[in-house]
Amino acid sequence: MKKTINIFLFHLFLLILSNSAISEGFNDNYVEIGYKTDNTKFVDNGIIVKVSKKLDNNLILSGAYQHLKGDWNDPGEYETATRTDYALGIGKSYSINSETEILAELGIDHLVSKKVCTPTTGVCGVYSDGGKSSGNFYYTAVALRHHINNSTDGLVKYYKTIPGSRSLKVDLASVQLVTKISKDKSIVVDYLTNVDATYFKEYFVSIRHSF
Repeated sequence: MKKTINIFLFHLFLLILSNSAISEGFNDNYVEIGYKTDNTKFVDNGIIVKVSKKLDNNLILSGAYQHLKGDWNDPGEYETATRTDYALGIGKSYSINSETEILAELGIDHLVSKKVCTPTTGVCGVYSDGGKSSGNFYYTAVALRHHINNSTDGLVKYYKTIPGSRSLKVDLASVQLVTKISKDKSIVVDYLTNVDATYFKEYFVSIRHSF
């Protein structure tokens, strides 16, 4: 099944890139800043910043920065963790009609993480990477975006990560709602989870300024 999905995504991406897409009504020029958390003990909260710029031929250049932190208690020890990501992507939109379009994207993410353990009543274990690690991984994504009404857009997205110097391989799916609160301001709500597991869930709330 996964092989079939991968082949489909590959051919869909080639199809989109080969078309002269015309997409109107969606604004991909914006800066966004928001709050993020998830349901694991490793992340309590964090900040995320996104930028997007529409180029010629319906190409979209995007970048993102996030810094996450968390702390928790294990038997005999107290641990903290931080994670910082720097991402850069290039995508293209393909219009189905005036209300709906398909998006495809390729990108790279540089991830830096750190864990610190403080013994309370016991002795901390030894991290295999010394508590610090960094590296790159890549991702592909395909999304369907739709105008729900005059003030709200919805988006459903499928991600696939590809290991680089950082060994990270996971399939992800997200749902996003973007609701206008003024001419150039929107509230963005995002939910992301594993496709091949159920334990991982992320939640985002952000403010978007379009230009």
